[in-house]
Amino acid sequence: MDKEQLTWIDLEASASSMFNIMGNNKELEFVENVWQKLSEQGLTTYSTPFECVKIKILYFALGVLYKDFCKIVYDKHNVIMYTDLLKLMKNKQII
Repeated sequence: MDKEQLTWIDLEASASSMFNIMGNNKELEFVENVWQKLSEQGLTTYSTPFECVKIKILYFALGVLYKDFCKIVYDKHNVIMYTDLLKLMKNKQII
């Protein structure tokens, strides 16, 4: 079975909702770099729908981890509207 990849281009639109706590473009650069590193390690490729869901969960976990990090270190946070984010990702054929 051929492997497909969940790329940064697939995630970019939703990233601005998840990684916009400090209010600068460095956050998106950070997560894009992290996603590139995950891709280099083969952690963003999938062969089955189940594997694809696991990668999407990895992406969401990265967003929650970043949100919690900013809350603890910088005492800054935002409210991620998960239902809106899921709708956006579904419309982009990511979910």
